[in-house]
Amino acid sequence: MPDDDKPIKNGRGYPPVEHQYPPGVSGNILGRPVGSKNKKKRHPPGLTASEQIAIEEAERIVKTSDGEMEAIRAVTRSQMVSAIKGGSNAQRNTLDRIDRVEATQLAQRQSRLMQFEEYKQQYELLAQTGTKHQLASLCKGLLPHPEDVEVDFDKGTIAVRGPSTTLERKVWNEGLAAHTKMRDVVLEIRREVAASPTDRRLNRALLVWTDRFMRRNDQLPERYRLKWLPIWKRGASIPFPALEKPSRRAARSRPS
Repeated sequence: MPDDDKPIKNGRGYPPVEHQYPPGVSGNILGRPVGSKNKKKRHPPGLTASEQIAIEEAERIVKTSDGEMEAIRAVTRSQMVSAIKGGSNAQRNTLDRIDRVEATQLAQRQSRLMQFEEYKQQYELLAQTGTKHQLASLCKGLLPHPEDVEVDFDKGTIAVRGPSTTLERKVWNEGLAAHTKMRDVVLEIRREVAASPTDRRLNRALLVWTDRFMRRNDQLPERYRLKWLPIWKRGASIPFPALEKPSRRAARSRPS
């Protein structure tokens, strides 16, 4: 405790007296962990000490005329400027580096394409040889689902037409449930139209809600579309009296 005649220091490093530890009491009760003294720094697997130091130096922030940036970025930018000004060595080194990076990226894309293609082939083989129970148990936790993956070797792209993570699967399930409810709404309006076939308001609402349902159903991937359509097949004649074009008000509301 400080003496009364001495001024009390305030600020960083000088907490209030009521928050100070009394004499003989340590702030770190457990103390330093056993074996942590003079512990050598561990390097990532596959890297030597010199390689680790080189990476740390490359990631170190340095000051340049363009502002603060990583050392490796500053060196690369300087080399690029020298190449633009006509330096032959800088041009050769820059082009060689770009070629290596592009070759690495191409190899990674091709490897990823082959992995997804094998993924789909294994699923198709099991679908042909396995039972429905085996197929259902296998696909229960698969993300993404093999049928949702489209591999295009010509363009070198992979498109996933469905959920890829657990969170996305939850969102998809909620959306599919809402889509099913929309079909139930169309069926309810259809029953009302069957009870009052001459009610033009009900017929108009049926057209609007059916069109809305069909559009959403067509936008879904093939695996998620509802196969049983509630009213009629697309292109077939409408089994109701001809109506004028639905108004915007009818499109925003449904009969109570």
